[in-house]
Amino acid sequence: MGSASTRKLEGFVSLGGELPWLDPHSIKIVGVDIDETSENWFAFCPRAGDELEADWIDDIRRNGVRMPVDVFRDGDTVIMLEGRRRVTAARIIWNEQAKAGLPEKERISVRVNVRRGNPMELFGFNIGSENRKARSPMQRAALMMHAKKFGADDKAVAEMFCCTTQTVKNMTSLFDLAADVQKAVDKGELPIREAIKLADMPREEQKLLLANLKEVDATKGARASNGIKAAKKGEKIKNDTRKMRSRTFLEKWRDVVKKDERFCAAKVPLDDVLKFVLGGNIPTDFPERVKESLIEAGFKQRKAAAQ
Repeated sequence: MGSASTRKLEGFVSLGGELPWLDPHSIKIVGVDIDETSENWFAFCPRAGDELEADWIDDIRRNGVRMPVDVFRDGDTVIMLEGRRRVTAARIIWNEQAKAGLPEKERISVRVNVRRGNPMELFGFNIGSENRKARSPMQRAALMMHAKKFGADDKAVAEMFCCTTQTVKNMTSLFDLAADVQKAVDKGELPIREAIKLADMPREEQKLLLANLKEVDATKGARASNGIKAAKKGEKIKNDTRKMRSRTFLEKWRDVVKKDERFCAAKVPLDDVLKFVLGGNIPTDFPERVKESLIEAGFKQRKAAAQ
């Protein structure tokens, strides 16, 4: 885009370089400055009105907006696609500078990358930095649902978010959950993979099941999975005090086993070993070398054997 066209943008400042610099107030944010419509849906963000952390504002106050933001043109106005927090922080600082009497041309400005494309392509720019953003699961799911509402299928959404179609299905399934369950997912109290198992239940029953899981401290890992299975069978959720072995431990044990030829020669049913590692009884005819390999990987034999 040449200088002849960029100069028509509201708030344009010529500071040299290929990308124009704009007054942060001239970059319009959907959901803050203008309402969401069928014409700008792809510029929507569920975090548009979030408050900023003080250290984030301080960093931009000291260093300015170092990275350009993505926008699209709507006539002579530009609308935000990606970089809302940077623009919002710049607005706060611009207001401070105006109050202090700093000339307008010396106040903070924001470099913009003007994007072009159809709505789906522009939505891709909107969520392109998805992995850098601290969105909650429900906010991420909201963006996925938003794209589907305007015509994107699971495959298209998966490509935009660089994930699998199954992940898209799982995330959008969160909207089949009761509000209490959604909040538990957002707070990290209940994993998504367990939460979506409640989607086929009436919402009041979901809330009751969640309360029962919390009561017996069964909201994570195998405890949550087993608790949900039990509840769906009409059984009472048990307070299982056994601890699941961490992935780190299992990886260490794998490394020990891989370098040990003696272990390869030991014949032992793998299922029995895994049950023992997860808190079960000591298998019969348990080779001594297998016990040694577990201890080398950090297994607490006495404690586990007593459970």
